[in-house]
Amino acid sequence: MEHPIKFIDLFAGIGGIRKGFEIACEKKGLAAQCVFTSEIKPHAIEVLRQNHPGEEIHGDITQIGAKEIPDFDFLLAGFPCQAFSSAGKRLGFSDTRGTLFFEVERILKEKEPYGFVLENVEGLVTHDREHPKDRIGRTLATILEHLKALDYKVSWKVLNAKYFGVPQERKRVYIVGTKCEYPDLSTFQRSASLLGDVLETGLPTEHSKFIDTLLAHYSVAELEGKSIKDKRGGEQNIHSWDIEMKGPVSPAQRELLNTMLKERRKKKWATEYGIDWMDGMPLTLAQIRTFYDRPDLEEMLNDLVRKKYLRYEHPKKKVGSRREYDVQLPMGYNIVAGKMSFEISKVMGKNDIAPTLVAMDMQHLYVTDGDGVRTLSPREGLRLFGYPDDYKLDVEKSLGYDLLGNTVVVPVIAEVAGRVLDIYCKGGRKRMRLTSQEVYEKLLEEDKILELQGQIRFFLGDVDIIVRQKDVVGNIIQEWLQGWLDKRGIEYAPSENTQMPPDFFLNPEDRTKDLLEVKAFNRSASPGFDIADFRMYEEEIIAKPYMLHVDYLIFGYDMDENGIVTIRDVWLKKVWEITRRMKDWSINLQVKQNVVHKIRPGVWYSQQKGNYPMFRRLEDFVSAIEEAVYQNPKTHDAAGGWKKQFLASYEQHYGVKLDIPRWSEIEASYDK
Repeated sequence: MEHPIKFIDLFAGIGGIRKGFEIACEKKGLAAQCVFTSEIKPHAIEVLRQNHPGEEIHGDITQIGAKEIPDFDFLLAGFPCQAFSSAGKRLGFSDTRGTLFFEVERILKEKEPYGFVLENVEGLVTHDREHPKDRIGRTLATILEHLKALDYKVSWKVLNAKYFGVPQERKRVYIVGTKCEYPDLSTFQRSASLLGDVLETGLPTEHSKFIDTLLAHYSVAELEGKSIKDKRGGEQNIHSWDIEMKGPVSPAQRELLNTMLKERRKKKWATEYGIDWMDGMPLTLAQIRTFYDRPDLEEMLNDLVRKKYLRYEHPKKKVGSRREYDVQLPMGYNIVAGKMSFEISKVMGKNDIAPTLVAMDMQHLYVTDGDGVRTLSPREGLRLFGYPDDYKLDVEKSLGYDLLGNTVVVPVIAEVAGRVLDIYCKGGRKRMRLTSQEVYEKLLEEDKILELQGQIRFFLGDVDIIVRQKDVVGNIIQEWLQGWLDKRGIEYAPSENTQMPPDFFLNPEDRTKDLLEVKAFNRSASPGFDIADFRMYEEEIIAKPYMLHVDYLIFGYDMDENGIVTIRDVWLKKVWEITRRMKDWSINLQVKQNVVHKIRPGVWYSQQKGNYPMFRRLEDFVSAIEEAVYQNPKTHDAAGGWKKQFLASYEQHYGVKLDIPRWSEIEASYDK
C-alpha cells in the first residue's frame, strides 16, 4: 500500500474544502492525510477542533514560513473572498484580504506540490474588468497568470451548488491545477434536491411582535416562499404596508406605494436629476404626479413619511465607489426599507431552494415548522452546504451563521477535487499498490460487487439502446475493471499483448509478480472463455515462467431480459485451479480438425459426478502441458527437450527446483 495523499488546508474556515477533498479521495479508494491547517477566526478554530480533535491548528499564514510547512501533494484554500464579493465593497487586491492570494502563491512556489484546489466568490471572475464585455477581469487574470508561471496547468469554472444535490442557489468559482494536465471541469452530472429534503421538524418556533403581526395576516401555508421586503413587488413579496407594521394604510396609499416601487427604478429619473442611475431613487411630488395624481397626494405622501413607510431625502450621487446625498438636488420621497430591514427577509418553502446564504443575512431567513416559523437550525445550515450529519457545529447560533455564510459547498468541492485526483491517479504518483488478493477483497468487501447491478448502453447519434446480448458482457467487464482500478487509485499498467495473460501488471516496476487476468462468463452456462493460445502459452512459460503464477479474477454474471447485469460470483484462481484434462488430451483444449487452438477452462465451482477434476497443483498442470506438447503434431518434435528447458528457466527465476511428474504417473488420478 502506498503512502496517503498529503494535503494542507489554508484559510480553513470550518473545514469544508478539506471534507470535500477527503470525500473525493475516499470515493477513489485513496488514503488522505491533512498535514497542516491554518485558520485565525476563533470560533472557526473551535469547530475545527470539534471535528478533528488532537490536530494542531496553526494561526496567521502570513507569519508562517513555507519551510515550516510539511511537504504535501495538494494545497487547498478558500482564500478570503470579501475583497471580491458583491456582499462586500469589491476592492480586490487593494484590500489586504485580497492580497492573501499571494500567500497561496508563495507556498506553491516554494513547496511545489502536485496540485491545488481553490474556491472563491463568483465576483472574482469579473472583478476589475478593463472593459464591461471582457469575460474576466484583471484580478482573475493576474491570479491565473501567477499560477501558470509556477508551471501549473490551470482550469477554472463557475459552478452552482443547486446542480450538485444541495438546495441552495450558490455560484462560486473553482480554480484547480496540476503539474501534469489541465483538469476537466467542462461537465458534471447534475442532481437536485429541495429545501424540504434537509429540514428538521418539530423544533421550537419563534415569537416576536413582528412575527405575531405577520401570522395575524397570513397563514403558515401562505407564508411559504414569500419574501418580506419593501424593495420589490410581486405576488411572492410581502411589504411592511401589507401587514400595516408601521401604522394603518389606506387602500389608496397601498396602491401608491406599490406603484412607487416600480417607478422609482426607472432610469429616466436619473436623467432628469443629471446623476448616475441607482436602483431606487427618491421621486419629487411633481415626478410622482406624472404616474399617480390625486388632489390629496401630498397629504398621503407626508402621512406615509410620518409613519416611516417613506423617507423624504435628496438623491445620492456617485463619488468613487460610494454614494453620497447631493444636497444641491431637490428632495423626494423614497421607500424606507430594503431587504434586510425586517426581522424576516424570507420564509423559505419546502419546495424552494435557498438563496445564496451569506453571513449577514442568514439570521433573517426563516422556515415554517408546524403552526409557526423559525430560523434555520445549525444542522439544517450544515445540510444546506452538503456537510454530512456527523459534522459538528457546536457554537452559538449567530456564530454558526457567520461560519456557514463563509463556508463552501462540500459536494461541489468533492466533484471538482475528483477531477484533479483523476489526473493524479493516472499520472501514477503515489497510487495504491495492491496485490491481486487485495484487489479481490476490495471488490467483495468494500465495493460489495455481489450486490451491484449494471446495464450496457450504446449511443450513436440520437439513438440510445440497451445491449441485451450476453456474450458481449465479458469484454465490457474487463474494461469496467480497468475503470474501477483508475477510479480507486490503484496502481497498474495494462498489458500490450492482448493474446496472452495477464491483462494488468499490478506492480508496473516488477512485471514478474502481481499479474492479473480478468475473465467473465454467463453464470447460467459453463465457462466459455479462453485461457490462452496453447502454442503461445507453452512457449511463453519457458521464456517467462512467472506467467504460471498469473491470478485469474473471474466474474460470473447473469443478464435478464431488460439487459440488467448482476454479478453473481467472483473468484480469484491460479491457472491450474480452473483447468482439467479431457478425454483424449492431457489438458482441456479447443481442437478443430486435429489442430490445437486454445486452452479452455473446466467447471471449477461444481463437483458434479462425471466431471473431470481440476488440477490440484502447479506441478501436475505443467505435466499436462508437457504431455499436450507431445500429443500435438505441431509441437511433437520439440517435446523431448521442453521439460528440461522449462525446469531450467523456472529454477533460474525462482531459485526453486520443481519435481514435475510424468503424465502417465498421475493420469489416473485425474479421471472422472
